[in-house]
Amino acid sequence: MLPFPRDYNEGMSVPMLEKVLDTTLAFDYVCAGIAAGPHANPERALPCALVFRIRDGEADIRTDRACHAASGDAMIIPPGTMHTLSVSGARVTSEWVHVNYSLFGSIDLFTLIDAPLSVAGASAAAIGHANERLAKLDGTPFSLKVSADRKAAGFELLSSVLAVSQLKENAFDLLERARPIAAVLQYIRDNVSARFDRNDLASMAGLSPARFHDVFRSVTGTAPMEYVGRYRMRAAEVMLIGSDRSIAEIAKGTGFRDQFYFSRAFKRSAGVSPSEFREMNRTHMHTVPVS
Repeated sequence: MLPFPRDYNEGMSVPMLEKVLDTTLAFDYVCAGIAAGPHANPERALPCALVFRIRDGEADIRTDRACHAASGDAMIIPPGTMHTLSVSGARVTSEWVHVNYSLFGSIDLFTLIDAPLSVAGASAAAIGHANERLAKLDGTPFSLKVSADRKAAGFELLSSVLAVSQLKENAFDLLERARPIAAVLQYIRDNVSARFDRNDLASMAGLSPARFHDVFRSVTGTAPMEYVGRYRMRAAEVMLIGSDRSIAEIAKGTGFRDQFYFSRAFKRSAGVSPSEFREMNRTHMHTVPVS
């Protein structure tokens, strides 16, 4: 992680906080590859971070600002960031990764840091190296070694991103406020298809329902059951992008009673059907074999 401020002395101690971060920092791989040829994406916001490096060619990206990347540059687009992307060049290739990093089960790490949109030089090369490692492992049959290699490459990528990022001023305050509900956040992450009851979740946190509601909202910005609904939708979006599971399997895996109810709820949330969302967000994956 980025260095702790020397004057940080409120709430839990720095050693305790470091231990909590070490034990809860999670890497969730979605997919990776090498894209070949010019391509452009319509305006969209992904449920995962998009980190890519232009090996040859150039790219233009617009979030709340415009940015141009030349050959050798890398770009970092946090989860939920509305953006458009255009990659061009006669022999353009780019190494891309969709990934999530979280703390306390489901606090998006990117909400705690300010990551640059564009990275150049040695830092971009380091990002590209990690991306290429992940791309080579994509689709590889499971084994303990493959799992370990993927985690190693994922945390290598995170280290490269953190090396060019800054902690937000409110990062430690958010982590301190999240500590009482850490077990609940982890439970929701690990049991996304389960039925949840606010009183049961409050009991898990050792808080009264009213106090739990207030603490949970202060950390996540939403009420507990609203958060569960949003988390299920985000989990479904990740599965649609990063897996070949059927719509029915994704519905069941995210706690919906059937495929049809899930599809209606998904369209209300995302504005498109699950199938349309999958198609829209796979159009950029013009992958080529990785040697």
